[in-house]
Amino acid sequence: MQAAECLDRQSLVPIALDTLCASAVLPFNLYLPSSGGAPLVLYRQCGYPFTQEDFDRLVERKTRTLYIQSGDSRIYHDHLREDILKNPKIPAARRYQVLREAAREVLSEALSGGDVATAVTATTDLGREMVRTVCDSQVVLNDILRVMAHDYATFTHAINVATYCLLIARRMGTGSEQELLRIGRGALLHDIGKQYAPKKIFEKTEKLSDREKQIIREHPTQGFLELCRREDLSWGELMMVYQHHERCDGRGYPAGLVRSEIHEYGRVCAIADVCDALMQDRPYRRAAPQSDVVEYLDRQAGRAFDEEMSRCWIAAMKQAT
Repeated sequence: MQAAECLDRQSLVPIALDTLCASAVLPFNLYLPSSGGAPLVLYRQCGYPFTQEDFDRLVERKTRTLYIQSGDSRIYHDHLREDILKNPKIPAARRYQVLREAAREVLSEALSGGDVATAVTATTDLGREMVRTVCDSQVVLNDILRVMAHDYATFTHAINVATYCLLIARRMGTGSEQELLRIGRGALLHDIGKQYAPKKIFEKTEKLSDREKQIIREHPTQGFLELCRREDLSWGELMMVYQHHERCDGRGYPAGLVRSEIHEYGRVCAIADVCDALMQDRPYRRAAPQSDVVEYLDRQAGRAFDEEMSRCWIAAMKQAT
């Protein structure tokens, strides 16, 4: 430790240990949690390197969250963007892990705060970083799948769905950075309508009532209505919000559309959404293994889901096992 300086928790904000890379010189003070609600203690002073030994020691102590001063939040995010996410010397999978952990805080606040303008701005910035990181030529799908989290938090699900959508789009031949940004941002926003449903419904372990099922089915429409007047979102992005539960055989909702009636972005999002949903632990069931998800997609390719997109993603997932 560099000093015995202590600060009250109210003046600090948490950051994930996994967003820090060893050997990076930190442009902010880093504080260590203390026990019993005592003030936090300075762990690394601004300008000092954060070493692999530091990282390993904190992992051994099961310390997964550190703190920075609230006034350093912008410096912290600039550090992530400029020194880590844009650093080709850091493996792409590690950069993705850093991005995912950093995005959790941003999305958690943006998607639960009820401020649509803030949510769109946050997802635009995150979308750019996700396109740059996920679509990096060095990315190996197996490495990405290995570090993905599946904890059923809304923001984790949004990050995962955006990741899958970008990977599918790239494998389907989408090369335009602007189009990939639209796909990533639409995926990050796809469940924004869930903020209008009671949280207890999503946490319920027993069978849902007909009314509760109806409330859940309203979230694509609620999200679309919340965003549809914005001029900074494309029609495709709005359709990812509105159509990600539509199915090519007409058995989806909210409109029961079929095949080409569903926007191509909506069809991509439907595959990504169901993949992540199946691989998550839910209050009422355990997560399915990746092999079962591949088998399910194989059965539903050309039926519930776009066949070409499904086959493309199945081939990628099989290759990654």
